[in-house]
Formats: sequence, C-alpha cells, structure tokens
Amino acid sequence: MKKTQTKTDAKSLWIKIGVIAFVVVFVATLLFSVLRYTTGVMHRLSPALTVGDEKVSAMDMRIFYADTRANYLYQYGYILEMYGYDLSTIDSQPCLYDSSTTWAGYFLQQTINSVTNVMILKQMAEADGFEISDTVKKDVSDYIHNIEHSAEDQDISVRKYLKQVYGTGTSIKDVEKIATITQYANEYYTTIYDGYYDGISAEDVEKYYGEHKDEYDVANFFALVVPYEEVKYEAPKDGEELPEGAATSKEDAVLKTEENRKAAEALANEIKEKVTAENFDEIAKEYWTKVDPDNEDVEFTTRLTSGKLSDTSSVYGEWYNSEAITEGTKIVLDNTDVKEYIVALYTGRSREEIETVNVRHILIGATTEISEDLSAEEKAEAEKAKTEAKEKADKLLADFLAGEKTAEAFGKLADENTQDTGSFGKGGLYENVAPGEMVEAFDAWIFDEARKVGDTAVVETEHGYHVMYFEGAGELQYIVNIKNTIASEKYTEKYTAFSEGMEAKDHNFGMMLAF
Repeated sequence: MKKTQTKTDAKSLWIKIGVIAFVVVFVATLLFSVLRYTTGVMHRLSPALTVGDEKVSAMDMRIFYADTRANYLYQYGYILEMYGYDLSTIDSQPCLYDSSTTWAGYFLQQTINSVTNVMILKQMAEADGFEISDTVKKDVSDYIHNIEHSAEDQDISVRKYLKQVYGTGTSIKDVEKIATITQYANEYYTTIYDGYYDGISAEDVEKYYGEHKDEYDVANFFALVVPYEEVKYEAPKDGEELPEGAATSKEDAVLKTEENRKAAEALANEIKEKVTAENFDEIAKEYWTKVDPDNEDVEFTTRLTSGKLSDTSSVYGEWYNSEAITEGTKIVLDNTDVKEYIVALYTGRSREEIETVNVRHILIGATTEISEDLSAEEKAEAEKAKTEAKEKADKLLADFLAGEKTAEAFGKLADENTQDTGSFGKGGLYENVAPGEMVEAFDAWIFDEARKVGDTAVVETEHGYHVMYFEGAGELQYIVNIKNTIASEKYTEKYTAFSEGMEAKDHNFGMMLAF
C-alpha cells in the first residue's frame, strides 16, 4: 500500500511539472505571437495574395487597401455626401454601384484589381531590365517627407501616425516599399505606352485609317426638326369648364394628337421637296416660324451636322449607313418617341477632324451647388467650405502669376495641390481634350474662341474650383484616337503575353490579418 502511494505521488509530481511546462510554453508562445502581431512581423511574413512570382504580404495588402480607400474618398467623398452617405461609417453601407456589397467590399475588390496589375507590371519591368528613375526616387522621398510632416503637424510620432492610417505595426519602411513599387510600376507602364504612342508615324495613322474608315468617318447632313404636340386629356374639376380647344376626352386627345402629327408630317414633306444642299438654311429659316413659332426671335444657326458612321443607334444611323445613300439624298425621318419629324439631307462622308486642346488645372474640391434640403447649419458649413475652396484657388492663381508663369511652374503647383486624381502626378495636364469631354463650365473656358496660350483663370464647376492654365492646341481627335488604339493594342498584346496564367490567388490567413 505504501509502495503504491509513493508511485502515485511521483506521478502527480510529473503531472504538475507537465502542466507548469505547458503553461510556460503557452504564455511564451502567446507573448511571442502578440509581439509578432503588434510589431507587424506576422503581417510581413504572411502572404495575403500571390501574383505570379510576387507574394503580397498582409502588411502590403493593408497599405494598398488603405491608400485605395483614402484616394477614392479624397476624390469623391463630397459627392458621396451629396448622395446621403455618412463617410464616418461608409465601409458598412451598401455600395452605390452594387447594392449587393458594401463599400468595404467594393474597396477590397478595387484593391485586389490594382495590386494584381501593379505586381504584373513590376515583374514585366524587372524582366525588361527597367530601372527605377531618379524622378520616382524623388517622388517617393517627397511622399515619405509629407507623411513625416503630417505627423509633425499633429504633434505625434510617425509610428503613431502610421498606426492611425494603416494599423498597428506599420513602419515607414513598409509604406516606402509600397510607394516605390507602385511608382515603379506606373513609370514602367507610362514609358511603355508613351513609347508605343510616340512611335506611331503619320504613315501608320493613315494606313490604319484606310483600313478602318467606317470607325472614324462621319456622315455629314443637314437636319431640321419639325415637332408636334401630344395632346393629353385632363378631366375638369367639379364646377369648372374645359379650356377652349382642349381635348374633351381621351379619345379626343388621341384624335387631336393625330391631327398634329399629320400636319407636322405634311410640313416636313413640303420642306423636303424644296431644300437642296445650297439652299437648306435659307428654306429652313423661311419655315422657322411655322416649325417653332414660340421661338421666332431666336437667332437662327446653321443646320449642318454630322454623326459617326459607327453609331447606328441614333434616329439617323440606319439612314446614313444605307448602301444606297448618295450625296443629295433627302428623307423625312419619323422620330415618334419624341413626337417629331426630321427633314434630313445627306451631303457625304468625311474624316472627323475635330480640334483638341491641352490644358492644365488644379482642382480644389467643393460642393458648389448647395441643396435647399440642407438644414441651416449644414448650409452654413457648405457655404464656408465653398468660400474656403474659392479663396484657396484664388491664392494659388495669385502665387502662380507672381512667379515664373511657365507651364512647368504651374505643373509643380498642380502636383502639390490638386485634388484631381486624373491629372495628379502629370502637372495637372490633360492632353488632346475634345469638345464635350469636360464638364460644361470647364469645357466652355478651354474652347473659348479667344483662348490663347498661357491664359489663366479660376473656373467654378459642380466639382469645385479649377485653377486653369491653357497650354495650346492638341492633335486632331481622329489622330489621337487612332494612335491610342494602336498603342493600346500593342501594350495589351505585351501585357497579355506576359501575364498569361498569372491570376491573383488569395490566402485566407493573410487576408484575415490584413483586414
């Protein structure tokens, strides 16, 4: 019995030792894991995404995601607020573009798409022996300095600032790494694409145009609209009489509409019989008061217009794409949907030689159209933001005019201040802008007939205030379109051949760590 008790005591002792050892190991492991997590070690070691030979760590993914989200909200946040979104809780709200997902889901998908493209470009660049330029190195250095200045302005350490922006354990080296990769990939893409574009000769353009005329030609024709009124029946209220000439029933309304339609059709056919290419405007003006009597004092303008041959969706498309059409062909088109007839006369086809311009701008975003639905306090805040944006735009223009007043000087100012992601990093430059591509006020300023190189102004649009700098004429639009098409085809061919089979593969644990 005594011998058995001794054996039991020994066993109990070993159990206690085992438990203590387990606890020590467990605590040590837990402590090590916490340290790895809070210092970012685990995030750097755990892949979240694999693209080809590139492993994107959880830390990398977290930074990419935060930048994607921040850039989007910086550019479009004020517009989302106009739609009623609360930016402080935006991640959990249904996405504007896809109600089946949240904004967090949208930002994640955009991040994955962006990271995949960046990593493929990085590998392409390395395979081509493409070296990072001094410009990119300086851009990254400036970016890091801006982060340090932001932390200083908030009177906090850089590490604490990065924790606020990217999460626990993020170091300045992590951010610098992602900035370098992104800038390197973008510079490579720009270099390759611009190389293709700039290498396209005038002969290449003409050859491509000759093989694809229908994609770039336009049909030219005169057109005059002859509208007619659709009559609707509105039952009189008790004790009231119908106005004179009003429809007395739904059936009467249909009859009166038909009468109007027939009269418009007859007038359109009458005009058609008289017009030629030489007298179209003269005849159209003669019938102006019959066509639109309420606007007889409106200044008459030419009726010559054009439409792309590739566009068959318009009311004119099927007509001017007909094989039987010849110069001088006339027709009356029935545009029933909008209750009108159109007298049209075909004058032939030609190349679309629309002039374009080059312009630089600095966007200071603001909600310039303040809704009446806002409360007095919200209106006051919106007005204050609008005023501050205008004052900043005016100051930027004044600073520019007080300096060298060159395109390069404006470009530097743009990259330091613009909120427009489309021209950021390009000195605020948009090249080969065609009429109608920009918002109305912006478009009106750059295509003003009096505009000349070096002109500046502050222009207000629904997006905010634009500090403008007019750089001059661009290439004809059809040339730009053809060059872009050829360059895109060449770039896509190179990109597709290199990236074949390089789909992004996500890793659950790494993704979980990242988010």
